[in-house]
Amino acid sequence: MKTVASIFALVTSLSSLLAAQSPKPLKTIDLNRVKIAGPECDSKWQDGNSQMIWVSEQSFVVFSTSAPCSNVVPSSKSAIVVVVLDSTGSVQATARRDDLIALSGGPRGTIAGLGWGNIELLDTQLRPEQRLDCPNRSQPCAITLAPSSAFGSEFAVCSSADAEQVCDFYRGWPAEKSSSDNTAISNAENPYTHVAGDGHANWRVGPEEVWSFNNGKLIRTGDVKASPLVSPEDFVGKNGGGCGGQLSTLEPRRFLAVCTGAHWYSDGMFDAIFGFSRVVLFDVPSARIIMRIDGPAFTSAALSPSGKRVATLRGSKIRLYEVD
Repeated sequence: MKTVASIFALVTSLSSLLAAQSPKPLKTIDLNRVKIAGPECDSKWQDGNSQMIWVSEQSFVVFSTSAPCSNVVPSSKSAIVVVVLDSTGSVQATARRDDLIALSGGPRGTIAGLGWGNIELLDTQLRPEQRLDCPNRSQPCAITLAPSSAFGSEFAVCSSADAEQVCDFYRGWPAEKSSSDNTAISNAENPYTHVAGDGHANWRVGPEEVWSFNNGKLIRTGDVKASPLVSPEDFVGKNGGGCGGQLSTLEPRRFLAVCTGAHWYSDGMFDAIFGFSRVVLFDVPSARIIMRIDGPAFTSAALSPSGKRVATLRGSKIRLYEVD
């Protein structure tokens, strides 16, 4: 009984702490209540199996690689389930696509559907706008948007092979190649910022300043003295974890850190582990934390281009937040 009471007290205290620190969402959406266009399917949105991206300040997309619909066709292929929502949380379009591998943000507010050997640019109603061949047509490819209008192209389409990636650069609408030649760069290199990863994710937040995660610490380097922005315990906990981040595209820049970790508990007789997540929004110029959302494990988050909207996802529940 002592062990049970101790665990209950720990869970209660953690829940109270997380609830006290997290702001209230403007809206909550249950994806399991959204009817997906196409055949009926009994698959559900699950923890750790979904991703979310903002494609403009007005629209964001949630997608999941689902199990085959056994209640429709026993031998049906796995498909990507897609839901497009606007900034108020209203559903704009849905679909099941068995010809896509993943989705990404495309140019001019489009959605990039990544397939084998090509990328299909879709509007927010999931209607095709343009299809682009991958530089290596036998492999899938990725799309990278230019961080500003100062570049000679709007986006790059890159295929990876061995230790390098080959990229085509595009501009205009409908998009056309800005050069007839492919550009080869390192596999770890961003085709625009040319920040090369060394096993850690990097974000160039200014002309000479880079933020990166290293062993659980968010660190700034470049035109400022290298220093941690927060203590590692504020992100991944004493027992480690993992972090990712997103940088807003508009000035003043904001940075969203999304981290997971674990709390260990032991009373000498019983050991337990409690997973958690931390979503922290920074104002880049001041390196100040302007919002923090603590929650359970398997929570992901996405930042709008302006950095003023945050959507979190756990299981089938999306929560929308606005930050002035």
